[in-house]
Amino acid sequence: MGLRGLGAILALVASPAGAAQISCLFDTECFENEVCAESEFYLEVPDGERPLLGTIFGNMDVLYQTDSSVLAEGEGMQMLLSLNEEGVARASVHLPGPMVTTYLGQCEVVE
Repeated sequence: MGLRGLGAILALVASPAGAAQISCLFDTECFENEVCAESEFYLEVPDGERPLLGTIFGNMDVLYQTDSSVLAEGEGMQMLLSLNEEGVARASVHLPGPMVTTYLGQCEVVE
């Protein structure tokens, strides 16, 4: 099932009920100033009592959101997820150091 629009994804991220699953797959990874490489990084919005982003690192609590972005924190890092109406997504993972990895990919609502 394709994306229903940015509003649908952000509403689900904010929803404590987690009515539908959001899945994002990032096929490009850019670490600091190194050349970008292929990636299989993913994140999802799992069902649960509070708004979370689930990653391979663990669950991250949603701290803040706007009409086009979500800021989450957990597992010793912060993540900024930005989306457009077509589900094109960018996620930047900020670690102490400071270190940043940027991921480029696509999000969709899975029913």
